[in-house]
Amino acid sequence: MHHRAFLAAAAGVALLLCSLCNADKDFGCDFEEEEDLEDLVLLQGGEFVMGTNDTGEALFDDVDGESPARVTFVSPFKISRFAVSNSEFAKFVAATGYKTVAEEFGWSFAFEDLMSDKLKTSCEEASLFSPWWVKVSGADWRHPQGPDSSIKTKMDHPVTQMSYLDAQAYCHWRHKDGRLPTEAEWEFAARGGKPNSVFPWGDDIAPDGKHRMNVWQSSIPKEALPTKNFYLNGEYYIVGDPTADGQFILSPPSPQKEQFMRSLGEDHSESLVPTHQAQEQVGGLPIPVRVELEGMEKVMASITVTHVFYSAGNSLEDGFEGTAPVNEYGPQNDYGMYNMVGNVWEWVADWWTTHHNVSFPVTVNPKGPSTGEKRVLKGGSFICNWLTCPRMRPSGRKGLPEDSGSDSLGFRCAADP
Repeated sequence: MHHRAFLAAAAGVALLLCSLCNADKDFGCDFEEEEDLEDLVLLQGGEFVMGTNDTGEALFDDVDGESPARVTFVSPFKISRFAVSNSEFAKFVAATGYKTVAEEFGWSFAFEDLMSDKLKTSCEEASLFSPWWVKVSGADWRHPQGPDSSIKTKMDHPVTQMSYLDAQAYCHWRHKDGRLPTEAEWEFAARGGKPNSVFPWGDDIAPDGKHRMNVWQSSIPKEALPTKNFYLNGEYYIVGDPTADGQFILSPPSPQKEQFMRSLGEDHSESLVPTHQAQEQVGGLPIPVRVELEGMEKVMASITVTHVFYSAGNSLEDGFEGTAPVNEYGPQNDYGMYNMVGNVWEWVADWWTTHHNVSFPVTVNPKGPSTGEKRVLKGGSFICNWLTCPRMRPSGRKGLPEDSGSDSLGFRCAADP
């Protein structure tokens, strides 16, 4: 849409939006004076190193497919410096009447620690291998943690509960030739010209003690936490009932649960279990103990301790428990990009694969497979940290079905120049 035409249309949208605000207590009507955070900036493209070979960073590489590091070329493109905010998405809904996938389904996933106590006790199902994600009826972009939550005071935060389909629809509406960025474009923008750094700004997670992103800081005392990731490293710090000698142990999973989990095959992402089963070993502040476990016991131990880790709460050292405003922390790199890592996962256009077609000496404008079952998300979210989800890096990635939603999934738009 031409800029002048957009401004003219925006006046009408503002009237519609205020009508919607007044009718729905979840909205405020103070968008008119907000800075437009949706303007796209032109990046000239070029060569960069995509992915990583550093297994110390890519702790989930077997399942995430961050490697190999590969020289990649992207052509010039436009991309937003910010993730799309609740305010911007509300304008889209007011102008079009769009209903999101979560609204059509009538439910979505919410992060347990952010839910009300009432919902925690009333919800009946949670994700099998990540029971801190709970199935919540009435969770949608207006009510990210369920019907008793609201975005009224968070209009400058990233819109969440977004599926790939919702993100795609918004970008098509908002920008001329609008679209989601490819994974290569997104990672080029996130790296900001730094070819080998861990984060967009460098290698230190908080240089000079200054937080540069919104991730999880546990309320568990640092001295009680391990130094390695809970998964895949052979060390599991787990908790349970104190024994007579003061040690803490974890009861192994029941044979029935183990058999059930084995029967699911490799992809457990959509499987649900009763919340009481997911929560049965969670409670109290954990005291870690190093133990060695094998097979399914090892899997269950890592899941249980991760659940306890999140249930202990967030110490808010970076200032936020859930999402932060889209323009928080300042630009993360020299390209002026905000919150490329941390805050919310961001959908990109590519179908998911862990096996990349690499051309030598350079791969040009890769777009992933021609079809698939999942789409790629990039950058990690507010629940990421080194112990449970070290994906808050430019090469960090995961795949989900394109109709998936949660209160940690958002997006930003791109377009051809």
